[in-house]
Amino acid sequence: MKTRPYILAILVLVVVAIAAFSPAFFSGKIIAPLDIATRVLAPWKESAHGAKPHNHYVSDSVTQYLPYRIHAEKSLREDGYIGWNPYTMGGSSLAANTMALPASWTIQLHRFLPFDKAWNTGLLAEFLIAGIGMLAFLRSRRLPWLACVLGALLYMGNSQFIIWIYHRWALSSFCWIPWVFWTAADGFDLKNLRPKQWLLPIFLTLALLGSSLQHLVFVIAACGCLFAGTVRNWREPLREWPAASAWTIAFLLAFGMAAFTIVPQVQAYFT
Repeated sequence: MKTRPYILAILVLVVVAIAAFSPAFFSGKIIAPLDIATRVLAPWKESAHGAKPHNHYVSDSVTQYLPYRIHAEKSLREDGYIGWNPYTMGGSSLAANTMALPASWTIQLHRFLPFDKAWNTGLLAEFLIAGIGMLAFLRSRRLPWLACVLGALLYMGNSQFIIWIYHRWALSSFCWIPWVFWTAADGFDLKNLRPKQWLLPIFLTLALLGSSLQHLVFVIAACGCLFAGTVRNWREPLREWPAASAWTIAFLLAFGMAAFTIVPQVQAYFT
């Protein structure tokens, strides 16, 4: 395998991503509509003098998702883990808040980076994970390099990632799906495991950790579609037991590794 084309293709993705994120990293901005706080929300709106925010329709990021991260950062630095949020409903478990993605790896950036740097860096990293993963997957399909790079750029900039950028569940979970497909798209069964396929449970775990409960279902559905596409004969389903067994084991391992966050989230959902 020639590494030079991969390096050049990855450099293209990195340059495009950094250019898109340049206001955050080089102009002291944070990727969230903070003008909402000073121009829409009381008591700060009193000093806005009629000024209007650029996009007040995405206020969830300011009223919910930034506070989730702020509380998580405070908990990590003071307690060493994500625990109790005393500011909602007289106190609630932040670790069980599925919308806060308490087990996403980007949360750990808040242990040692300033808040704005952790928020921005995590977003940039996940876009690059998505793009490089799609590049690897498309290239494994033996597509031309131009098609692979364009496909990776389009996946990085797809509407689900952009529209829900502040909420993070789509990006944090589905940035890992191309890597899941890269490991398993050539067939995945216990009789003929390739070296890269040993990574499948890890990529699945990272996708689950970055999911809300809703997007967890989407991750399972995406993998189900991949498995269904590899079935050679639906009239003889028993012949597919090696692949079905391999996928079952991979998901059991992934759910086992992610159980520390999925279990409290499910418990919170039903209570």
